[in-house]
Amino acid sequence: MPSSPAATSPLSGFLGVFRYSRRALGLVWQTSCWMMLGLALCTLVAGVLPAVAAWVGQLIVDGVVSAMDAHQAASNPNLLASIAPVLKLVGVEALIIGLIALAQRGLSAQQSLLRAMLGQKVNVMILEKAGTLSLSQFEDSELYDQLTRARREASTRPLALVNKTFGLMQNAISLGSFSVLLVQFSPWAILILVVGALPVFISEAKFSGDAFRLFRWRSPQNRMQIYLETLLTREDSIKEVKLFGLEGLFLKRYRAIFTQLFSEDRRLTLRRESWGFLLGLLGTLTFYLAYGWVVVETIVGTLTQGVVPGDGLRFEHVSFSYPGGADVLHDISLHLAPGQSLALVGENGSGKTTLIKLLTRLYRPTQGRILLDGSDLQKWSTQALRERTGAIFQDFVRYQLRVGENLGVGDTRAFDDEQRWQQAARHGMADDFIGRMASGYHTQLGRWFKNGQELSGGQWQKIALSRAYMRKNADILVLDEPTAAMDAAAEADIFARFREHSQQKMTILISHRFSTVRSADLILVIDQGRIIEHGTHEELLTAQGRYAMLFQLQAEGYR
Repeated sequence: MPSSPAATSPLSGFLGVFRYSRRALGLVWQTSCWMMLGLALCTLVAGVLPAVAAWVGQLIVDGVVSAMDAHQAASNPNLLASIAPVLKLVGVEALIIGLIALAQRGLSAQQSLLRAMLGQKVNVMILEKAGTLSLSQFEDSELYDQLTRARREASTRPLALVNKTFGLMQNAISLGSFSVLLVQFSPWAILILVVGALPVFISEAKFSGDAFRLFRWRSPQNRMQIYLETLLTREDSIKEVKLFGLEGLFLKRYRAIFTQLFSEDRRLTLRRESWGFLLGLLGTLTFYLAYGWVVVETIVGTLTQGVVPGDGLRFEHVSFSYPGGADVLHDISLHLAPGQSLALVGENGSGKTTLIKLLTRLYRPTQGRILLDGSDLQKWSTQALRERTGAIFQDFVRYQLRVGENLGVGDTRAFDDEQRWQQAARHGMADDFIGRMASGYHTQLGRWFKNGQELSGGQWQKIALSRAYMRKNADILVLDEPTAAMDAAAEADIFARFREHSQQKMTILISHRFSTVRSADLILVIDQGRIIEHGTHEELLTAQGRYAMLFQLQAEGYR
């Protein structure tokens, strides 16, 4: 076995990461200098403009407050004169957001094209180099390891390193841009944040370099493991392996290699996470010191406000398309306040479920933005957003687990909490049939495992509905055809119970049954990705449009 990689100083490890980035950037420049310049330009725009948008946003909020005061104080108010300055700022911010979106699309397009071009270039370089090697060089194990690593990583690692480098540059530019805003508050705020963030950054760079060197050093061991796997599983070698009784010997060596590699991984992981935790605490402390400082300055009036708690959910000119395809959703705008319910109506494939996936951040809008309580959805932490959202999709998963565990997946923190299981099942009206099962909440579901019991479609939907009730803190409830397998009477009971437990929550419902849809505060009719009608049930019937036609057709079917 080769010796362990030589220890390096933190500074040399830190700088080594950027040395590899420089080489990767040079390779991209050789592949396409114009795309390299395009990446740089888009990175600059995407890095600077968010801070400009934040500044303009503050001006808009301050302008609205000022206009409200002036309008209320004037004896003969002129509405247009009051709002004109604010509308100009809104137009400026719209232009800025459009440029940010253009920059992001430009980055995505150029990265996609470079992935193919760079992969081809690197593979050709490898093949050309291989053609110049002698047979003795191919028999050199160290050179063969290098060739194996190069072939394996050719199409992904160089571009990934370039993307990370440009991402780091974009974050640095954004940090610098926001620093310009913070310096107006206090230069000390910038210093506090830098002092907190810099140690974590250096630590991560240092340990990333260690991990990369460890990956390079252990290539022979990885190749030996693959070789041993081949010997123990291939038809052309297994005969001799069995004949000579080599299984135990090879397995022992295989385990020994794993033990060595795992020991190194564990040592690096523990060091990395321990230092990351300690330095992260320092960063968190400095952040909250600055945060507390901003709060105090806002209270005493030094800073103005620019936040909107309780605003609910907003879609602002949101469009979405799959790569290379036409828009699945186009120019969707809506506002759903806390306590309100929204129903989506449309034919299959009209874009209703796609809209839900955008809301739950499974997809990212290609244009426009989604706001939750005034903040862009992309800026919310994944954990915070998941805690606020309870969703049931039409194609929900039927887990081959116990009944209670099928409910517990709705909130992993209460996965084994039987009391929470029972509460959720009562809300979802699943407790009745669960109580009739031989083992109750401990009954195995599905046919994959022994004594598994299958449920009807309606029973599974009640399990899925109960799963959504596991999230106590969820104030956004999404139901995508949740009762399609139930009869009308069961559906009516379900939604009566649902309305009782969804007060002060934002509710979004997709259903083809108008008896369910009609009670929503706002109904959107979607056709081919566009909103063609919106209003209450009564308003849409009066309009005599698509909704009224579909409602009459369904009503005639029940006669």
